[in-house]
Amino acid sequence: MARNLYRQAPVSAATVVLIVLVFVVTAVQSRSITGNLDDSGLGDAWILYLPLMDDSAFGPLRALGSGLLHAGIGHMLINVVLLFLIGRETEATFGSPLTAGILVTGAVGASATVLWWSPEYPTVGASGAVYALMAVFVAIAYSRKNSQVGGALVLIGVNLAYTLMTPGVSLWGHLGGLATGALLAAALFGTRRTTARWLGLGAVCAVAVAAVLIRVAEFSTGDPGALLL
Repeated sequence: MARNLYRQAPVSAATVVLIVLVFVVTAVQSRSITGNLDDSGLGDAWILYLPLMDDSAFGPLRALGSGLLHAGIGHMLINVVLLFLIGRETEATFGSPLTAGILVTGAVGASATVLWWSPEYPTVGASGAVYALMAVFVAIAYSRKNSQVGGALVLIGVNLAYTLMTPGVSLWGHLGGLATGALLAAALFGTRRTTARWLGLGAVCAVAVAAVLIRVAEFSTGDPGALLL
């Protein structure tokens, strides 16, 4: 069964495995599956939190590493199920390499949004990448002109409602992932040429990376308002 799932969507399956492995490491380090980020060296090193991102040259990489961390097994399971189900559709449409690019860009775009609009709250989770996949999936369904469009929009609406009603869930991370996914969808469906699609994805990713680096650089200057817009 695992081999069949991998054949269906290798990038999505590999990402799920990586997220689960990261969760296991944090759970072992903290000796807890509910408070797995407490007393976890990996959690401390990768959690997205602006004041910790200028402590080394690798600090900005938290914008990507935080997307592999999850606070509790429930948080992790929801994200990996959605990631695989939607990622499988994306891989079937655009192929595995572009799907990998969507996941990375979605995660970084979501992190950049958090750093600019909600930097005072530590944030973890693959939700940003998942929301980027959701936005791309809406475009895929629309391009097929089938009933999946309504289902995709309902999925986004339900998840946003959950975000608004649940304390501790990163609204800006989810909105950032959704916005990044919308930009990616425009770039991917704006052309049929693979090279042009990669250029569009690369441009969105470059903007997201630049937003992270600029925000970290701004904070490192000691601006007293760096945590508040």
